Amino acid sequence: MVAHLSHSRQLPVIMQVCRESMKERKMYLEHRLFDSDYDRLPLDVTYKVYFNPRADILFFGEKTCVTTMLNLFSETPGKTDLPIPRVAIMCDARVENCCNHDDPVYGVRGGVQIMHALHGFEKAVTKHDWRYGGCPRLEEVHFIVKSTLWQRGAGEIDWTVGLRPATMDVFTPVDLAVKQRLKRQIAWVNDDYGIPRTGKFAWAD
Repeated sequence: MVAHLSHSRQLPVIMQVCRESMKERKMYLEHRLFDSDYDRLPLDVTYKVYFNPRADILFFGEKTCVTTMLNLFSETPGKTDLPIPRVAIMCDARVENCCNHDDPVYGVRGGVQIMHALHGFEKAVTKHDWRYGGCPRLEEVHFIVKSTLWQRGAGEIDWTVGLRPATMDVFTPVDLAVKQRLKRQIAWVNDDYGIPRTGKFAWAD
């Protein structure tokens, strides 16, 4: 489970114009590694991407889960506490239910959910040997819901398309349960109540 950012691995066009544009853009872009399983990747491939922590949003799509987040945010050798201020997460049941970590090996009673992975754990409340940290210097979280209401692909809109009522609900019952749980946990955070099973509440403002 790897949080790939393949589109950002190529040198941005603005950096290819001239030396001045390259120098200017380097003031804002960092060459960062975001692969959650970086230590298992081939050594002859460059996996770093160009990232602007002041503006870019790190997106966790449908093929990621809480394990991807834990690995990416973890305190592993070779990683530093570089800020990831903004993240977006495809909010469906698979993200939370793929690997819940409610077992004797990793031992987080009740499992790991999205808000747990973002916040991180005190070492005393988990048997994880290195997945503690939470998202470093997090400021914004965007929860994305994939809509299945529109069945046409890109480029398939023509004169026959008009406004029409929705024919189905966006949420499955399981996805709806995830949404309700997130809303409840976000309310706890806003009230400075904290997130159960993570230890000391680490977020402020």
